[in-house]
This record gives sequence, C-alpha cells and structure tokens, in this order.
Amino acid sequence: MPPSAVAHGDVEAPAKELSPYRVGFEELTKANEEKDMEFYNRVGKAGGLARLLGSSPDRGLNPDPNATGHDSVSEHRRIFGANKHAEVPPKNFFVLVWEVVQDPILILLIAAAAVSTILGSAIPEERKKNHWIEGVAIWVAVIVVTLVGAGNDYSKDLQFRKLNAQKDRIQIKVIRGGEQILVENTDLVVGDIVILDTGDKVVADAIVLDSQGLTMDEASLTGESDPMKKNINEDPWVMSGTQVTEGSGHVLVIAVGPNSTWGKTMALVTEAGDDETPLQEKLGVLATAIGKIGFLVAVCCFIAQLIKWCVVNKGFPIKKINDNGPIQFFLYAITIIVVAVPEGLPLAVTISLAYSMKKMMTDNNFVRVLAACETMGGATAICSDKTGTLTENRMTVVEGWFGGKKYDQAPRSGDLQPELLEHLKMNCALNSKAFYTVEKDGKMAFVGNRTECALLLLMNRDLESDYKAYRTQHERSVEKIYGFTSAKKMASVLVRLGDKYRLYNKGAAEWVLKRCSRCITQAGVVEMTPALRGQLLDEVTAMAKRGLRCICLTYADFALVDPKRPADFFEDVDNVDNDLTCIGIVGIKDPVRTEVPDAVRTCKRAGITVRMVTGDNIHTARHIARECGILYDMGPGKPEPVAMEGPAFRDMLKEDSFVALRTEVSKEAADIVILDDNFSSIVKSVLWGRSVFANIRKFLQFQLTVNFVALVTAFVGAVAGGHEPLNILQLLWVNLIMDTMGALALATEDPHPALLLQRPNGRTEHLINWKMSKHIFVQGCYQMLWMFLCLYLLPMGPKGLERYLVHDKQTYYQLECANKAGRALSGKVNITAATLPNAVELACNAVSYCGFPYNASGGSCVLKNEWAPAAVPTDMGTALCKGAYGRNTTDCDRFQWVKAVDGYMDDEYKDYNEDEYKRPLSLLFNIFICTQVANEINARRINDEYNVFEGFFGNWIFLAVITITMGLQAIIINFLGLFFKVEPLDWQEWLASIAIGTGAWPVSFLTRLISRCTRVMYGQYFPTALEERFCHLRVSRVKSFGLVRQDSPYAPLRGCNAA
Repeated sequence: MPPSAVAHGDVEAPAKELSPYRVGFEELTKANEEKDMEFYNRVGKAGGLARLLGSSPDRGLNPDPNATGHDSVSEHRRIFGANKHAEVPPKNFFVLVWEVVQDPILILLIAAAAVSTILGSAIPEERKKNHWIEGVAIWVAVIVVTLVGAGNDYSKDLQFRKLNAQKDRIQIKVIRGGEQILVENTDLVVGDIVILDTGDKVVADAIVLDSQGLTMDEASLTGESDPMKKNINEDPWVMSGTQVTEGSGHVLVIAVGPNSTWGKTMALVTEAGDDETPLQEKLGVLATAIGKIGFLVAVCCFIAQLIKWCVVNKGFPIKKINDNGPIQFFLYAITIIVVAVPEGLPLAVTISLAYSMKKMMTDNNFVRVLAACETMGGATAICSDKTGTLTENRMTVVEGWFGGKKYDQAPRSGDLQPELLEHLKMNCALNSKAFYTVEKDGKMAFVGNRTECALLLLMNRDLESDYKAYRTQHERSVEKIYGFTSAKKMASVLVRLGDKYRLYNKGAAEWVLKRCSRCITQAGVVEMTPALRGQLLDEVTAMAKRGLRCICLTYADFALVDPKRPADFFEDVDNVDNDLTCIGIVGIKDPVRTEVPDAVRTCKRAGITVRMVTGDNIHTARHIARECGILYDMGPGKPEPVAMEGPAFRDMLKEDSFVALRTEVSKEAADIVILDDNFSSIVKSVLWGRSVFANIRKFLQFQLTVNFVALVTAFVGAVAGGHEPLNILQLLWVNLIMDTMGALALATEDPHPALLLQRPNGRTEHLINWKMSKHIFVQGCYQMLWMFLCLYLLPMGPKGLERYLVHDKQTYYQLECANKAGRALSGKVNITAATLPNAVELACNAVSYCGFPYNASGGSCVLKNEWAPAAVPTDMGTALCKGAYGRNTTDCDRFQWVKAVDGYMDDEYKDYNEDEYKRPLSLLFNIFICTQVANEINARRINDEYNVFEGFFGNWIFLAVITITMGLQAIIINFLGLFFKVEPLDWQEWLASIAIGTGAWPVSFLTRLISRCTRVMYGQYFPTALEERFCHLRVSRVKSFGLVRQDSPYAPLRGCNAA
C-alpha cells in the first residue's frame, strides 16, 4: 500500500499496559507477524477473536466517540495504538541554512567578503577610508540571502507536509453499532469490522470474517504479481498495503499504524524527495545557459577593470588592491554572476506549484504529484467517466417495464403483482452493497454504487418497504455474492430460501436479456420467445435514447441438493448466470450536471478534445454525449464518431490525455484526484496547469529583462570606463528583488479565464516566445537608456541639472590645486612659510598647464620661459631640474614638489569623484528599481493584452511585494547610504524616479499596440476600434481574416478568406 494508506503523525508505540481484553497487544502482534494459524484456530477464527477483543462480528464496536467501555473505540486505541505512523522529521532550519551556504557562488562571495573585511580593517590606510564597511555590508547581504533561501525551503517543506497530510486521508466503510458508517483511515482501531469491496485499499492488517471471492493484490509488499484469494480456512490474513482486485468481504482489524505490515515497512525506509518536474528540468537548462553568459560577462568585466587599474597605477601596487582594486573587481565579478544566475527560477516554479496545489484544493482538485499541476496545462484530450463526472450521480428510477406492462414513472407497490413485487424487493435489497443514511437536515447521504442506491430508493420510497429490514431478515441466508464485473456487466447474489437456492441477478439490460429464458408477464411466467425478447430490447433502446440507464432484474432457482451438480458449481459465476427469469426492467435517470455543457465548450475553445468513457448502452451514451456537447451534428454525409472499443481506444490514449476516475485504486494511480467527481473541476485543473506555465513565463520575462540590463550596463561600465552603474550591494539588492520578491509576486498570480482561449502548451513549447523576447528587449532598452543618461550625461551637468556636475580630473586640478597643494607640500624639502606660496604656484602650474600630467588651455606653463626658444621637454625630471637646478632629474626640489602635488591631487580627486558621483548614481539606482517594479507589473500580461492592471488590486500578495520593495528602497536611500554608497534624494528626485519608472507602462502599451497592429495587417486578428484608429486600418485593407472574437488575443484565425 502506498504511504497514503496510513496517515503521518507523531506516534509512539502503545505503552505496555494491562489489557482488559482476553488477547493482549504483544500476543496479537506476534500472531499477526507470524501469520500463526494455530493461534487463529485456537481463538475461534475471526469471529472468536472479535469477541475476545470486545468487538462483535455483527455489530462491531461502539460508535459513540465519547464512550469509554471495553467496546469503545478510545479504549482500543489506548491499548492497541492509533492508525498512524511517525513521519520523517522535517529538516532543521539550521540544516537548511547549511545547505544554502554550500552554493558555490555564495562560497565565492563569502571568501571575497572575508578578504575585503580583513584588508579593510588591517591596513591603516584602508581602515582610515572605512573600506572595511563594504566587506561587512557584503557579510550582511550574504546572511540575508542565506536566511531568505533557507526560509523559502523551510516554508515550502511545511506547506508540502500539510498537503501530504491531506493526501493521506481516505474514507473507510466500517460496521459500528450494527450500522455501516464511513470513518477516516486514521480513526480505524483494532477490533473494527471493515467492509472491503473491489478497488478498496487496505489500511490496516486484518483477518477475514467472510469472503465473497475476496482477492488481493499483494505486489506492493511481496512483489508477487499473482492475485491472492482470501478465505476463512486457508489464508485469512489481509495485510495493509494491499488492494482488493476482485470480490468483497468483511475483515476484523488486528494491527494498525506502526504495528501493521505497512507501518513496519515504512519504518525501514525514508521518503524520497520530489523528482524535478518537466518544467523544472527545462528551466534548469535555461538557467545554466544564462549562468554561462553571466560568467562570461563577469570574466570580461574583471579583466577589463584589472587592465585599466594596472595602467592607471603603472603596475600592480599591493597596497592598493583593496582600494577600488582587484578585490573590488573580483567582488563585482562574483556579484554579476550572482545576479546572472537565475536561482529564482526553481524557486518560482516551486512557489507557483505549491500555491496552485493549495488553491486547487478549493476547486476540488487534490494534487498528489507535483508535476501534474504543470502537465495539465499541456493536456490535449480529456477522457472523462460519464457517471458522476459528466452527470450528477443522482440516480432515480423514472420509468420501467414490469409484468408485461410499460410504466412511464416508477411503479408503486399496488401496481405490481405480489409475487413480482417480492422478487423485486429481494433483488433490490440483497443484490446490493450500497446503503444510504438520512442526515439531521433531512438530506440523504449515499454510499456505494449509485445504480444500487437508486434501486434502494425505489424500494423504500416507491415500493414502501425497508431494505434494511430485508437485509437483516435474510443476512444469514446469503450464501455467495458475485460482484459486478465490466466483462459481464452484471452482479448476482445467491440466497438459500427453504428447500432451494435462489439467485438474484441484475445488470445491463441488453446483456442480461440474452441470458433470460423466461419472463414474468400479466399471464404469469412465460417462455422468453424471440418476439418477446425483441419487444423488451425495443423498450430498452427507446429508454436509452432518452438518456436512461436500463437495468434488467432477474432471478433463477436451483435445487438445494443435486447429485449431478459439481461440488464447485457455485464458485463459477458463469454456471449460475444462465436460464434466468426476467422480473422487469428499470430506466434510471442521471441528470447531466448543469455546468458541464459550458465546461465542454470551454475545453473545445481551449483546443482540448473531450471524450466520454462509459460502459453504458450505446444509445444512452450518445444521448448523454449530445446533452454535454461532446457529440454534435457534423453535417450531412459526415460520419459521427461515437464509440471506440479495445485496441482503438488504447491507441487513442497514447495521446496526451487525462482520465478522471473515482475508485481508491484509480486515486492511488492518479496524479490529480477530483474530489467532487465534477467535470468542471477537471477543466479547472487545466486552467491551473496553464496558469503555472504562464506564471513562470511572467517571471522569466521580468527576470531576463533585469539580467539583460544588469549585464549590458555592467559590461559597458567596466569596458568603456567611468563608474560601475550599480555597486556590489546594490546588485545584491536587485538580485533579491528579482529572485525572491519577483518569484513571490508573479508566481502567485491567479489564473485568468482567458488562458482557456489559448492552445495547449505542447511538450516542445519554448519557455521564451517571440512576444516575451520583444518585451524583454524593448523594456531593457528603455531602462538602459535612462541608466546610461544618468551614468554619462548627468555628471556633465546639463542645463538645469548643474547640481549633478562632476568635474573631470583636469578641471578639478585647475580649480582645486591652489587650495589643496599646500597640504601636499607641507614638510617637503626647501619648503618654508616664505617659499610655500611660490612652490604651490609652480607645482599647480606644472600639473595643470605643463603636461605633468595635464596641458590645459587657458593658462601658460611657467617653464616655457626657462626653455625658450626650445619647447618644454616631455620628461618631467628634465623639464623641472635641468639648467639652473643641475643635471639631476630625479632629486631636485621642484621635481619632488610637483610629484607630491600630483599624487595628492590624484588621491583627492578619487575621493571627490566618489562623493560627487554618489548623487547621480543614487538617482540611477532609484530609477533602476522603479523601472523594475513597473516592469514587474508589465510582466503580469505576456500575450500583448493591453490592460496590465486587470486584477492587480485583487492580488494582495502582489500588492504586498510591491509595497515592501518600495518601502525597503526608501529605507536604503534615506538611511543606509553608508553601506549602499548612496545619498538621500529630495522629493523632486523621487518624483522623477517614479515618473521614469512608470514610463515603462506607456512604452509597454505602445509595444503591444504596434505588435498587434502588425498581426492585424497579416490577418491574424480582427482589429479593435483602437487598432483601426492607431494603425489606420480598415477590414477591407487587411489581408485576411478568420472567425475569432475581437477581444481574444490568443487563438489564431482559421478559415481565412481574402478580404
């Protein structure tokens, strides 16, 4: 038995207490383990053991949940344990943290942060400039990323455990207090009498009380593929973990939970983790490709920055490696990889699937296999059972043929001959395993086959008899039950009545009538002539064409003793289901669910073929299929495919399809269980499946836009020179928004009904289509435009934006040298208070106008007079020291002065440049985040829909993510500038940031409009009024059109005619 047969929970083995029963816990457990037949016979088989356990073979345990006596459920649970077994404990949060830290990229980031922190605090010059702050800030970012990752894993695990706990619960038929009731498998205890039927799952170890051909599939435990027949003499042991493949019977529970066979098996194994779904595998390939591109860009950036640094510093000065040097370049490269690697993709899939699983429960779709959520989005065919799925499964006898007379409504007891009436009552009551109860509100709760329930309702309501009284009266007389089989389409029960056996049989009328040799008519029991059989078959066809299920009820008598009869005569149902006498035929109405026709139409619009699977009469099936909209008039001369059998049907099922079934066997085999057996719920599962795929695409469009912009700007910034557009911590914050926040926002979007207007997502469907690529490119270019304007134009101080002006190095030397050179020359050779002004004037003139290093216009180099008429030498030592200062070109005081001033001004400019660039880069950073938030909203609609805000204010998760993102951004800008290297922005700058960010919306709208106009021109859509005005199109000017709704942006046009 699968794990779902026994619920998970924190369970301890029952304590060794003095048992109030005549069989103790250890004795019973040992006998069950050893399958001890000596013990079984000694205690009086199952009936005797039931009495020793305080139970009753006929009445079971006390149904009162508050009872405390020896026959109570609570006392049996206390002594013998509950039907639960201990689940695999969840991973400790710190274990999940450790697993997250194992990520190679995170390890590299930690290593780089450690080096940066150590160097920034150990080297005095670095410590003076507070370079240790960046290392500490990266440590904080690593901790946040680690905690967020571990938190996501932990919450995902908790969510799946809750869903699995729901999956583990099933309803079991038991006898308590002499009544058949339904209890959850977790409420089952030792001593319970369980009713088993074909398809049932065994959830606790038991022994057979009575067997009607009870046959078990024990392959899940023993590996034996051959079915095992169970009976009270040879093999009465029924193990948990097995399933009933044939027959029925009553069993006595003798072991539950960890003491059962399945419980002990589960104790030896651990649950395997979920395999990757197809979508996750596809995303893994995409993530790897993106990661490789990110790695290549990171390497190029590192090499470009390192070369530039070596050129500027004329070598590889070790003391400067942590002063905007190789350490920072390495950190920047690692951060680019962190941003590029889309670790949010699997997180988005997990969040979307988990969210969908939870929401699908409210739509009566219980997902047992995670991959099924996304698989349903690609379903091309739905093969649905008729009864209870397309129909209400609320069956009622509405017509009939009895005693040679046709009844247009269910007959009353006074309408029928007494002998025929008694035959009918006996057949309805005894040849059935179904039952129903009347609840407190007066509603009836049916349990079992609904056809049998309809016959019970006929007996109680119309024939004015109590089926329970008949069962009680004749229970001991039942000799054998022959269950329904799809091969014979009938079921029978053999009853001992006085000096004879009587077989009551019922089944599909067209099948049963073939086996009838007599019939009860107004003239009594007469021979079934071909004419009479033909008349009855005509009645069956007429009722079937009205959508009724036709059931024929019959009987046959056998001598109690017949020397000519083989001993095993009654073991073979083919021996008894012959030479039958027809009692009558009932027509049972099962109304089509009111929502099914609309659901079928929705499936057809969605490109999904709906097929009805039923064992009903062909005429009944055709009528119901037409009512549902599955079959329709295909026109004159065109054949209407109605029925398929055997190999043809199996070949059809090789297509992608989903079959909804309701037995415990089918539930165990199914990936999604439809809890309400409603066809419209299947359609909802398709909608959710498509939603999962669409949500992942939304997240991909959003994330790849960020990747595209971040990688291009990082590369351009590193190679073209200038400042890095985003520093390490800013990139990590962008990564957090993109991965965790973006996944949470976009992966939890509820499905849009328009998804069912799309074609199914095929197995070969690309994750990124041309529509997405178009939006990624356009939005990326829009964002990069503003980033490059902020990076290169704003620091030039254009008119009206002079406060962002950042002087170049040459201008800075000219403007600031006179004010700062004095500090550089203080203490140098031959510098006194008297000589300092002249030395400052000489040094500043040399660095600004003599080419050491700048030769600016607007001033004259003082060295020209010394070298006239010759030009001033380009070698600084020669130019400053030759002549009056001798031939030494390296040690003269003027050389030392100029060199000192140049070095000092270089250091000062670095600080100035970093400080002055903070404002334009702060604005750039803020604009970048605002455009990402706006684009996150754009990504809500990926099929060129105009209204990206549809349903926006109804999605509280999305609203919360946007609010938190912008709130944290405001905190970063205003209060965390020391760490993120930003300055607080004023209200005008915030307004500009938000305006530029929201500018992504009209850009997106225009992109969608132009794209749709292009497709209108090629005849793919009818133009809307807006598109006609914008594109200057009219129907007569468009190439071709087909029959597609104007408001559908999804389906392609078909049947196009040239305009």
